[in-house]
Amino acid sequence: MERLRIGLLIPPPNVLMEPEFREIVPPHITIHATRISRSTDKVTVDSLLEMERNTEEAARVLAMARPNVIIFGCTSGSLIMGVGWDRQIVEKIATVTPIPAITTSTAVVEALKSLNAKKIAVFTPYIEEINERETGFLEGNGFQVLTISGLGISESLKIAQVPISEVHRLSLQTDKKEADALFISCTNFPTIGIIDRLERELGKPVVTSNQASAWYALKRMGRKEQIRGFGSLFEK
Repeated sequence: MERLRIGLLIPPPNVLMEPEFREIVPPHITIHATRISRSTDKVTVDSLLEMERNTEEAARVLAMARPNVIIFGCTSGSLIMGVGWDRQIVEKIATVTPIPAITTSTAVVEALKSLNAKKIAVFTPYIEEINERETGFLEGNGFQVLTISGLGISESLKIAQVPISEVHRLSLQTDKKEADALFISCTNFPTIGIIDRLERELGKPVVTSNQASAWYALKRMGRKEQIRGFGSLFEK
């Protein structure tokens, strides 16, 4: 079977996107990550913009591994300046490599559209300022955000350390009955082990940043592997 590679551009403190991707994708697809330089471990508007300025250099380095697709793997960083910011990041990557590129926020939008979700509930680990910008991005892409709930955490490693049992409990609290889907944001937030369970309990699709990123990367690569255990998104 052909060996394929997915390249990840991720924030320096991100410790979950790589292992969660390895759980999702088939073993013949390998994961290769480069961290985008920034001067702090905190998730703030300034630190996300600093990452954007360093994207080209990180992409140039990652491209040497010759991945089949490159993912800018930061949800907030790929939407922080509003509608179209994700496309601008992809255009920056295209200036240094012809390898196809996507961003996590693009993947989330495509995932929600594929599930015919129009009204959504959103759960994040972010501070309020990031949540406000995320709401603007999602609504600018045609979704009605019924509610968005954040944990107010700015330190990236603390986001990764939130117990998955707490993510599950608070996701259930965040959901709205009239929402078409629940979106759990952030590539450094533990979610992979609870997607199927949440879907059964809520009776609706659940989209997460890493799940959507993997799904859209595989789609862009033209892959149609049967993947079970990570939500109804992969059944589409």
